[in-house]
Amino acid sequence: MRNVVEDVVARQYSELVTSVPHACRCDVCREDVLVFALNRLHPHYVATVKGEVLSQLEMTADQGR
Repeated sequence: MRNVVEDVVARQYSELVTSVPHACRCDVCREDVLVFALNRLHPHYVATVKGEVLSQLEMTADQGR
Protein backbone atom coordinates (compact mmCIF):
# COMPACT_ATOMS: atom_id res chain seq x y z
CA MET A 1 0.00 0.00 0.00
CA ARG A 2 1.39 3.40 -0.93
CA ASN A 3 0.38 7.02 -1.27
CA VAL A 4 0.76 8.03 -4.93
CA VAL A 5 0.40 11.71 -4.03
CA GLU A 6 3.97 11.54 -2.68
CA ASP A 7 5.29 10.79 -6.18
CA VAL A 8 3.29 13.61 -7.73
CA VAL A 9 4.45 16.13 -5.11
CA ALA A 10 8.10 15.09 -5.52
CA ARG A 11 7.85 15.39 -9.31
CA GLN A 12 6.18 18.82 -9.09
CA TYR A 13 8.84 20.00 -6.63
CA SER A 14 11.62 18.99 -9.01
CA GLU A 15 9.97 20.90 -11.84
CA LEU A 16 9.19 24.04 -9.83
CA VAL A 17 12.36 24.45 -7.74
CA THR A 18 14.34 25.43 -10.82
CA SER A 19 12.10 28.46 -11.30
CA VAL A 20 12.95 29.85 -7.84
CA PRO A 21 16.47 31.28 -8.14
CA HIS A 22 17.43 31.49 -4.45
CA ALA A 23 15.72 28.30 -3.27
CA CYS A 24 17.87 26.02 -1.17
CA ARG A 25 18.12 22.62 -2.81
CA CYS A 26 19.61 20.64 0.08
CA ASP A 27 17.95 17.38 1.17
CA VAL A 28 16.64 18.83 4.45
CA CYS A 29 14.89 21.77 2.77
CA ARG A 30 13.53 19.51 0.01
CA GLU A 31 12.04 17.15 2.59
CA ASP A 32 10.58 20.10 4.55
CA VAL A 33 8.80 21.36 1.44
CA LEU A 34 7.49 17.90 0.55
CA VAL A 35 6.23 17.28 4.10
CA PHE A 36 4.59 20.72 4.20
CA ALA A 37 2.75 20.01 0.94
CA LEU A 38 1.80 16.43 1.82
CA ASN A 39 0.34 17.52 5.17
CA ARG A 40 -2.05 19.78 3.30
CA LEU A 41 -3.11 17.37 0.55
CA HIS A 42 -5.48 14.43 0.71
CA PRO A 43 -3.66 11.09 0.45
CA HIS A 44 -4.50 8.71 -2.36
CA TYR A 45 -3.58 5.16 -1.39
CA VAL A 46 -3.32 2.26 -3.79
CA ALA A 47 -2.61 -1.40 -3.18
CA THR A 48 -2.01 -2.76 -6.69
CA VAL A 49 0.12 -1.82 -9.66
CA LYS A 50 -3.05 -1.35 -11.74
CA GLY A 51 -4.43 1.06 -9.15
CA GLU A 52 -1.14 2.94 -9.09
CA VAL A 53 -1.08 3.33 -12.88
CA LEU A 54 -4.69 4.49 -12.99
CA SER A 55 -4.11 6.98 -10.16
CA GLN A 56 -0.97 8.34 -11.82
CA LEU A 57 -2.88 8.85 -15.08
CA GLU A 58 -5.69 10.59 -13.23
CA MET A 59 -3.30 12.90 -11.42
CA THR A 60 -1.38 13.91 -14.54
CA ALA A 61 -4.44 15.80 -15.75
CA ASP A 62 -4.45 19.46 -14.72
CA GLN A 63 -7.54 19.03 -12.58
CA GLY A 64 -6.02 16.04 -10.77
CA ARG A 65 -2.90 17.99 -9.86
